[in-house]
Amino acid sequence: MIVSLVVTILLALINVGSTTALNAITSLTVASLMSAYLISIGCILLKRIRGEALPSRRWSLGKYGGFINAAAMLFLLPLFVFSFFPLTKEVNATTMNWSSLIYVSVILFATVYYFAYGKKSYVPPSSLVRRPFKP
Repeated sequence: MIVSLVVTILLALINVGSTTALNAITSLTVASLMSAYLISIGCILLKRIRGEALPSRRWSLGKYGGFINAAAMLFLLPLFVFSFFPLTKEVNATTMNWSSLIYVSVILFATVYYFAYGKKSYVPPSSLVRRPFKP
């Protein structure tokens, strides 16, 4: 709880220093969350479209799963795009939403890091699971 309090206080202090920085951070948070949802739902939807078997799970969306996944993608995609828009009509250096630059920079850095180092040392979580799922 103390860590959560400290993070909240630090984020609140950003607003005192620069509203532009706070807007970029909150917009970046929304965009990152939406992209995580889009990637995970997109992978499941792709497996459904290809007709591949889905991994073992505790519950299923049944025959409506593909439709629900597609509807979720259609709902999340505009949210992802709009999260990068500036908050004002008049855009200058202080009102610009800098989250798009930060987002692309982090993605490029992560991609280069993965191919330079991570590809050799990455252990997927599924290889660490030893017990089979029993429904």
